Amino acid sequence: MDTTLFIIAMAITELITFRMLSEIKLNWFYTMIFLVAVIALPMGIPDYGNTLVIGAIFIIVLLNDRKERQQSIAAYLFYSMYTKLSMMLFLEVVFYIEIELLGLTSWTNVNDWWGLGNTIVVLLMQIFVIKTVKTDLDFLRSEYKLQHSYVLFTLDGLMVAYLIWSLPIVKIPDKINDNIIFEFGLLAVFLSCWIYLHYNNILYKKRQIKEMEQRELANLVEYTQKIETLYSELRHFRHDYLNVLAGLDAALKNQSLSEVKQIYDDVLMSSKKEITKNKYSLGALSNLDDEALKGLVSSKLIPAVEAGVKIEVEVLDEIKNTTLTTLDLVRIVGVFLDNALEATLKTSEAWIKFSYFEVDTVQHLIVENSIAQTKISIDEIFEEGQTTKGDGHGMGLANVKNILAKYPQAHLVTDMNENKFRQDLILI
Repeated sequence: MDTTLFIIAMAITELITFRMLSEIKLNWFYTMIFLVAVIALPMGIPDYGNTLVIGAIFIIVLLNDRKERQQSIAAYLFYSMYTKLSMMLFLEVVFYIEIELLGLTSWTNVNDWWGLGNTIVVLLMQIFVIKTVKTDLDFLRSEYKLQHSYVLFTLDGLMVAYLIWSLPIVKIPDKINDNIIFEFGLLAVFLSCWIYLHYNNILYKKRQIKEMEQRELANLVEYTQKIETLYSELRHFRHDYLNVLAGLDAALKNQSLSEVKQIYDDVLMSSKKEITKNKYSLGALSNLDDEALKGLVSSKLIPAVEAGVKIEVEVLDEIKNTTLTTLDLVRIVGVFLDNALEATLKTSEAWIKFSYFEVDTVQHLIVENSIAQTKISIDEIFEEGQTTKGDGHGMGLANVKNILAKYPQAHLVTDMNENKFRQDLILI
């Protein structure tokens, strides 16, 4: 029987699996190469075709992303191996069920449509598994540090070891080639991968939450101390101001205009400058409902004030984020403010503006800052290693891009001109 329809359907299923797994978009040219490689290699070199397909997928992804590396090489290798090995596993499961339950020696003895039906079953299995572990996959894709950690390298090593073990050229004493052993070996590999990834996901999130709670406490302590300092300054100013008014009253009673002018020039003008210093704008943060966000913003802006940066905070009404998790919102805003401070300090007129407001149930969190002239485009700053701050500092915005990919109701609008950089996080 002609199995062409089955082979083409399997190739398309592998492409869909890779796309769902990695969320990497291949252009049309590399999509066609992907399909040709998946079809031709197993047919042309049966013993080593599957291994060569993995290598081909890996190379295709590297070439597709050569201009804008979306994820780490270890992640690309993981996606390539999982795509092929999972197809092998699910096909073995389907064939085993057909042989044991239906008594078929081979579905090829039935018709080509039976093979197409098998492909649809495999695709449904892939969709079910990927949807089930979506949280872990989102975690893997969004965490750049994880993609370069021992976790992913361990998963890659596990699958590489299985591939080597299954190659015909490998001669291992008492090596068993029985199909059942093959199937259970594949199953063990994938269960180990997902359990290991899920376990590390849980540990990582617990560690992040603990670190965030510690930072939140430290930030709130610093924020409270700063507010107390500002209150003390205002209290002293009030005391001094009453003394100034008493002196001014005496001068007016004596009709001494020169003394009045001296008091105005020496005391009131300097007091006006002191009371309008931008450090007092931090009080607007009291409208932030999220204590973690309030602590983070204050901890980032207080050093900026002390460094001589002009700060403007605009949070006119009480507002509460309901779109992003607190952890992700704090991470994103932290990146924005870190970048803003580092970039603005390199300018002659350093300033940062933080705004958070709501218009018709749509929230806008905006961070603006002055920047030095740069030749980097907006598209480039979201690539790893590219930034308005200089070489080697662009990992933050690349991480922001990965985090926001989890939230379809969150959008980031970036604007940059010769001397201003603006990030508008829109939460619907």
